[in-house]
Amino acid sequence: AVIRLLIGLIVMFIVFKIINIIFNRLQKKLKKENADKTISIILVKFLRKALKVVVFVLFLGFVGIDTASVGALIASAGVTVGLALQGGLSNIAGGIIILLMRPFRIDDYIKGQGEEGTVEDIKMFYTYIVTIDNKVVMIPNGKMADYSIQF
Repeated sequence: AVIRLLIGLIVMFIVFKIINIIFNRLQKKLKKENADKTISIILVKFLRKALKVVVFVLFLGFVGIDTASVGALIASAGVTVGLALQGGLSNIAGGIIILLMRPFRIDDYIKGQGEEGTVEDIKMFYTYIVTIDNKVVMIPNGKMADYSIQF
């Protein structure tokens, strides 16, 4: 059992390294081909994390832990987080709207919610902007999607 655990850990470590290499190359290729910066950064981050979760669940199955119960645990944790973040769900919806409608993109200069600056990153819950005085401000995506923004 200990040998199986060590083999699984070594394989998982190697696969995580391979995933990182592949997605770093993918991000460089997308940057070289002038793909939309916002979508490429967010897509690469999401896919990298999702693939690592799949590899981890496979590792648990290899070690002998019942993956059906792990899946149920992940699903129930998702429901719990969703209920705990009811207010935050508007931020997730706002983030999806921002990504789909693209009213602004990374590196755009915007004014909104009493703040103005250059969009540095758009994450699931918040949009990060860098102000003129070089401060990073996090603005909830729900507000960014609901209210007017100037370019």
